[in-house]
Amino acid sequence: MPIGDEHFYGLVADELESERDKGTWTKALAQNDFNEDKARATYVELRVEQLKAEAAEPARRKAEEKADTRKQSLWLLSVVALAALFIIVIGNC
Repeated sequence: MPIGDEHFYGLVADELESERDKGTWTKALAQNDFNEDKARATYVELRVEQLKAEAAEPARRKAEEKADTRKQSLWLLSVVALAALFIIVIGNC
């Protein structure tokens, strides 16, 4: 079941009250001319996107592995088909 945005916003709200991600906070400050009020809003948006991407990573990896398995299967099938064709051609000589 997908995690709703509210979950991520809640995590970021907790971060704002405790320890922020320093790199993301610095980026948010820089993007807002070091205006802390505006930077807080930017920080929230940046962190929510980061957390969503992190949560989606396992599913992306699984899909990538599945695609790799399909490619390997097609490659093996091609090798077997070429070997069979070779045997047929050699047998008819």
